[in-house]
Amino acid sequence: MSEPKLTEWFYVLSAEWTFRNGEAEGGAGTVQGVVDGGLTRWEVMDQAYVKFRRSHKIAGEDVRLVVTFWSCEPNTLA
Repeated sequence: MSEPKLTEWFYVLSAEWTFRNGEAEGGAGTVQGVVDGGLTRWEVMDQAYVKFRRSHKIAGEDVRLVVTFWSCEPNTLA
């Protein structure tokens, strides 16, 4: 099924994370944003995931990330 052509997507991603090696504490956080409407919802989620990791300074691969809330809707405020 193809996505509708939109001007913009609005997204919100909330998640909790823990470090598998136990060397640092985990945490929880949220990011939100508006991205190009030419992207699919999967591409939006990928960008949100990258933004989440950067915003919360989560580096490395030894992280368990659990998404607690995800929303990706057409931006009707544009």
